[in-house]
Amino acid sequence: PALPNRSCDRGVFDQMAATEAADLSKLKAASMEEDLLLDTLSIYTIRLLSADMVDKASSGHLGTPFGCAPLANALWGKIMRFSPFQRWLNRDRFVLSAGHASALLYVMLHLTGNGLGGPYEVSMERLQQFRQAGSSTPGHPEFRMTSGVEVTTGPLGQGFANAVGMAIAEAHLAARFNKEGFPLFDNYTFVLAGDGCLMEGVCSEAASLAGHLKLHKLIVFYDDNKVTIDGGTNLAFSEDTAQIFAAKGWNVLHIPNGDLHDSAVYEKAVAEAKSQTEKPSIIIMRTTIGCGSGSGIEGKAKAHGGKFSNIEEIRANCFSPEGLRKSKNPVDHRLAEVIEAELGSLNGSGNGKVLPKFYVPKAVLKKFRLRGDHGDELACEWNRMIAKYCRTFRESDPTLVQDLEDRMRGKYLMDDWRVSLDEYLKKETKLLDAKLGTLLNMAEPRQEEPRPPFKRLKSDGAIGFKNKAGRIYASEVLRCLVQHNPAIIGGAADVASSCGSHFPDLQGHF
Repeated sequence: PALPNRSCDRGVFDQMAATEAADLSKLKAASMEEDLLLDTLSIYTIRLLSADMVDKASSGHLGTPFGCAPLANALWGKIMRFSPFQRWLNRDRFVLSAGHASALLYVMLHLTGNGLGGPYEVSMERLQQFRQAGSSTPGHPEFRMTSGVEVTTGPLGQGFANAVGMAIAEAHLAARFNKEGFPLFDNYTFVLAGDGCLMEGVCSEAASLAGHLKLHKLIVFYDDNKVTIDGGTNLAFSEDTAQIFAAKGWNVLHIPNGDLHDSAVYEKAVAEAKSQTEKPSIIIMRTTIGCGSGSGIEGKAKAHGGKFSNIEEIRANCFSPEGLRKSKNPVDHRLAEVIEAELGSLNGSGNGKVLPKFYVPKAVLKKFRLRGDHGDELACEWNRMIAKYCRTFRESDPTLVQDLEDRMRGKYLMDDWRVSLDEYLKKETKLLDAKLGTLLNMAEPRQEEPRPPFKRLKSDGAIGFKNKAGRIYASEVLRCLVQHNPAIIGGAADVASSCGSHFPDLQGHF
């Protein structure tokens, strides 16, 4: 049959299209409202878990966990690719350069289920053992002590510098192994740094190198709260951070209000950082230290460290229907219903009480555990890509595939690495042993040629023998290792030719 003449129904179709667009807009708005509601509940949970940890330990720091809870919620809830169970090489890294804020990191590792069910699980019990002797949740993050901690941090600026190293590693792995259709290595390194980190010399040097090397997979969040433990940052720190990093070749972005709960704010900033491939990015967040802790604490130096004396008031404001309904924020009014239902599941009826200490609402736990499950799936997909890569290139490039498989197993030296090193050491030792006595001034002087005892004895019969400087020996040993280990990355700022720490004929240039 002939198709109907739709032109005569143009007005009808326009009306249908407009109705459909309006419905989609309503659905989108409703979805955004639900997202914001869950973001807010997640942020309250992160803050209160951190507060309970510090309160129980009577020691710790809450200013950053409270001030940066919105960022943590966005990173683990929406932005980062991670797996709670598999340390797959292409996972995104998070480095807490402000290591004193470790409670924030441990809370996120617990919520996402790191090591769940295993001996290294970041369990609720581990959170309750925060800063205790023998605990796996120490005052500052320790690599290999806590599941999910990527690097030990504490000395300010150290984490920032380590993150630059991680970004260098990603760039090296991508350049060596990535092929068309096989993006094996394309992970990002995220950093949370504070004023104290940026004041350190090691941070400035590492930032300079990162800008020079154009490490665009490095994204640093600067917690610009204008407060230190002694007072305002202007007591000791008044430089223009944005201009300094721009001068070092960084992409500088801003979040004017880092206290906002909406994850979309942080997702937008990260998307902008990822949109260019020439520069590392620093996202300067204007935050309030201790945000949400109440007047007299938030925004003050006293928010930096120690437990908050008004923790039960904070709990009532965030985790009770009555406290939430007193808020001027309409999101909190809707959240009161959620908390009421949560209390009902605990007590049998919504009776207006407060959710207990060390408590995670079901919706929050489900959100982060699902995010962890998604990361586990990504890890499995990556492992399948690795297997396909090895099958595809094993015949055409066996050395490359072998190198990749060795690194995956943690093997970084070829089987015959000792051969050239042993040959070198035997040769040099033979030369040294022949004249060792003379070099140590142990030779007896001839009686007919008495010499003052304070003068160095000349080599006896060692005509033409020339000693090498210690740095030459070190360089030659290093070269033996580099020849048999493509995983070694080395160099120097501008003196490699003198100290012998770079071998362009073997390694090329970064």
